[in-house]
Amino acid sequence: MQSERADNGLTTRKQLVIDTVRALDKAPYILETDLHDGLTYNEYGGWRYAFNIYGYTPVWSSADQVYSWIYQNEMKSVKPQFRVIVSDAKTYTFAVKPLAEYAGGMYHTYIFPYEAR
Repeated sequence: MQSERADNGLTTRKQLVIDTVRALDKAPYILETDLHDGLTYNEYGGWRYAFNIYGYTPVWSSADQVYSWIYQNEMKSVKPQFRVIVSDAKTYTFAVKPLAEYAGGMYHTYIFPYEAR
């Protein structure tokens, strides 16, 4: 028997990150989170940290607005090639089809080409 908590825990997140960064092929990317409660960042989510540990560091992430003072020496001024969106508990239909999409537990990642806004 596997609990919902285990299905959405560290092992699930780690595999999702590994699958996602494999598709990026070391290209620079930004990391955004879009959460079920409408927030753009959950301080308990740890997605930037997970991508940093199990993949490689994004050029920019949603966490930067809160935590960039901690890792300011890791900040890069490189133009990203991809935009990665991590969502929890919801799936999307996009006007533009993602280049890749991965799912693990309640989490989803979507990879798009980066377009400056």
